[in-house]
Amino acid sequence: MSVQDLKREIEASSEEDKLFLLAFLQHIIRREDAAHKKLLAERVKEMQAGNKVSLSQVKRLHEALEAEGL
Repeated sequence: MSVQDLKREIEASSEEDKLFLLAFLQHIIRREDAAHKKLLAERVKEMQAGNKVSLSQVKRLHEALEAEGL
């Protein structure tokens, strides 16, 4: 498939598919980026050191924000 074919397919795609494709392309570009790998490694270290929240904490926060209309 040529670049032109890809462009036509993307133009004809739904907004949802375009957003998915955008996220996918960003992912494949970032996955080999040294700076991005370093950032992820730092985030993992922070989480391993206890700087994280549980799923139940996130759900409670979400519910509180929804109750406030945010």
